[in-house]
This record gives sequence, structure tokens and C-alpha cells, in this order.
Amino acid sequence: SMDLGFRYEDFDANRAFTPKIALLARLSSQISVRTSFQKVTRLPTVTSGNSPTGGFPVNLGPNESTDATWVTLRQKPSDELEAETSDNFSLGLIVQPSKSQILSVDFFHMDFSGSLAPEDPGCECAEKFIRDGTAYDPLFHPRSKLATVEVELINSDQANEISGLDIGYDLRMPLFNVQDGLELLADLNATWFLKYEADSLPSTSDVNSAIQSGRLDLKGTYSDGAHRDASIVHRALPEFRARTTLSLKGNSFMLSAEHHYISDTRVLERFDVPSTQFPRVRRFSSWDLHYTRKLSEKADVMFSVLNALDEDSPV
Repeated sequence: SMDLGFRYEDFDANRAFTPKIALLARLSSQISVRTSFQKVTRLPTVTSGNSPTGGFPVNLGPNESTDATWVTLRQKPSDELEAETSDNFSLGLIVQPSKSQILSVDFFHMDFSGSLAPEDPGCECAEKFIRDGTAYDPLFHPRSKLATVEVELINSDQANEISGLDIGYDLRMPLFNVQDGLELLADLNATWFLKYEADSLPSTSDVNSAIQSGRLDLKGTYSDGAHRDASIVHRALPEFRARTTLSLKGNSFMLSAEHHYISDTRVLERFDVPSTQFPRVRRFSSWDLHYTRKLSEKADVMFSVLNALDEDSPV
């Protein structure tokens, strides 16, 4: 079977056309394959009147007293701002060895481009102001008087890619010789990230010695911490995460135990300044217990115990 579709969006700054195609082929009574391609867009938020928004501190390097020059960075959308895009591809295998079991393994790849980023606050194109709102003039004002910088939000050349495996398993097994029609249910959903790479942004801590962009491995491990220009927009992902549920289901109740697991990862120690510190966040697992009781055809009541073993968070 084949599914085709498209989506057309017209927004203030631009237009976006996003197609989608999905194929499913049954190779036998027990094996099927599926694949899909979809272009996804995220429309930028354009404020009324193109007025600057936000405001967060940025260090522009030393001033005339060798102290750090902290300013408030504000941004406004460019007139040529376009939607961020992502090309998503998947290829999967579905195996059903019996009527009570289904196993699926899907490879996915997402390629992001056109990410939004502010212009370099140190460039001449940025509008600079001192504390009283007067335009900053480096010929008349000392660098320490610089208080606010306004830049345009543009589509950057930075891109990132994510690929991995989605694994799913479902089991539905009747329990014989037991009253109340009991069934044993098992469910597994897991994601294994094979690659998560992103272009690193130039450092804003010292615009006079901006570091060349590189590639950050955000899959959960960093090679040697050599990249000093990581931005807060970069988020490390654990290499593996899974949720497993084991349930006992009757005609009027269901008792479930749910296990969550996240592998260890490394994250930036600080985001406000460049850092080579990538401490390890230990892996984490927890158990949740749920009891659901059927009151009527239209009403159920559920009681839950979250983190039943009272495991401490790794951070």
C-alpha cells in the first residue's frame, strides 16, 4: 500500500510546501517492510511590527579595563526569514511470529537545516545602544558603556543530523486455567541513537577571536572536549532509552509494572561560557506501578505509584 500527502503553509515571512510518502509491503504472512519520507517545517514566530524581542546576557569580551563586557542581546526576525526544515526518512521491518506477538525495528534519519540563529552581535550590522538608549558610537563611548545589542534572527548555515533505531515489541498471551479471563501483556518501546551530530556555533565570549565551527557529537559521548564553542541550543541525548511494561489484565482490572531506563550521557558543565568540561550523568532506571479498576462501561479509576523504589535522580 502507498500513502501520499502534502501540506502547504503560507505565513508572514514565507511559504512552505511539505510532501510525504509512505509505503508498506507484505513479504509474507509474518513479515512486512515499510518506508517513508517526509519533509517537515517549523514556522518561525514573527512578532507584530518586527519589533525586537527577548533579552539574554552575552559576553562580548574585554573592555578598556579588561573586564568582561556583558550586554543584553535582543533579536528581531529578518525580512527574509524562512521556515526551518527537516528531511525525515525511515525504513522498517515488522515481524509477527504469531497472532500474539509483533516485533518492529525501524531505522530513522532526520536531517535538519535552516536553523534559526541570531547574527553575530559583534558585527557592524548589529545595532548597539548604551544604558540610556542612545546609539553606541565607539568613537565617543567607552566599550564599558555598551548595554544593549539588537540583531536580526536569520536562517543559519548550521545543520544537525539524528539517526537511530526504534524498537518495539508487543505480546498478548492468554493465561489458561485461570478465572476472570486473565491475559499477560508485555510492551517494549526503545530508541537507540546511532548518530546525533550538530554544527557548533561560533563563540560569543570573544568576537575578536571567534572559533571556527566544528561538529559536536551529541549522541551521549564527547571525544575529548576539544570543541569549546558549544551553545545552549545543543542538547545531548542519551545513547539508549527504553520503556518496558508488564501487565496482568482481567475483565474488570489491570495491574501494570512499568520500567524506564536511560543510559548514561555527557553534558556541558556550563553553557554561559566556553568549557571543556563534559561530566558524565549516570544512567537512570525507575519503576512505576499502576492499578486500573473498571467501574462501568464508561468509567475507570487508576491508582499509581511513581518511582516505586524511590530512585534518586542522576542530576
